[in-house]
This record gives sequence, structure tokens and C-alpha cells, in this order.
Amino acid sequence: MVLTGGGIGTKVLTELAAAPARDAVDWRHLDIWWGDERFLPAGDPERNETGARSALLDHVETSEDRIHPMPGPDGPDGDDPEAAADRYARTLRAAAQPRTTARCRPSTSCCSASARRATSRRCSPVSLPCMRRSGPSWPCTGRLSRRRPG
Repeated sequence: MVLTGGGIGTKVLTELAAAPARDAVDWRHLDIWWGDERFLPAGDPERNETGARSALLDHVETSEDRIHPMPGPDGPDGDDPEAAADRYARTLRAAAQPRTTARCRPSTSCCSASARRATSRRCSPVSLPCMRRSGPSWPCTGRLSRRRPG
């Protein structure tokens, strides 16, 4: 999930924290990223991260290792915003890579559009199934679904 800051972004997060539907999300399994941030030290009231934490993240059960704030001048790159932005881009790029190296056999078509349409009601969005020519099989990429498609 990618968060933004500013008045409207923070108000949306505040409303989400107050909504009964917030408990329908298992926040411990969500990766939280920021789409923009001010280059200020952690905890500064002008940082989008600070606003997001006080508006929502401090009110739901999260996993701290899945919260990925942009570094500020108190981060590993010091007072170099370009280096901090490059570091965040590399971290985000690495996180977007598949978490498994499992591959389908050559006789299958991995994660085809028709496979996603056929099983989208039964698989999580990150669990894309392999499709054998004779029908769906166990997922081969992304996180594995507990249910067998089909």
C-alpha cells in the first residue's frame, strides 16, 4: 500500500482508522510505502510518515518491518536527499521482485491473463496461478494461496 501525505491524505487515513471496515484488513501483512515525503528527520511533524502514523498506523496492528518510510537527513545517507531517494528507489525495486524462484514446466503458461480471470475469485491478488493445458494447478509465483484454484 502506498501512502501520501498532506491534508487530504491524512484526513483519509484518519477516517479509515475510525471506520469499522479497518478491521477487515490484516494490517500485519501489508507492506506500507510512501509515494512522497519531506526530507526531514524522523518524527518531525511535517513528515508525511509522522502524519500517517498518528492518523492510522498507530491505531492498527502493523508489523514494523513491513513499514518502509523514506529516509530523512537522520538516515543512512545523512544530509544527501538524492542519495536517500536513490536508496529508497532501490529498496522499492527490490521489494517488487518476485519472492520465489519457482517456475512452471515448459508445458504450462504461467500467470496468463486467462488464468487470472479464471481464478481471481479464489486467489489473493499476489497469488497468480499456473495454468496447465488441462486446467489450473498450484500457484507457481508470488505467495502461495492455501486453496487450490478450480
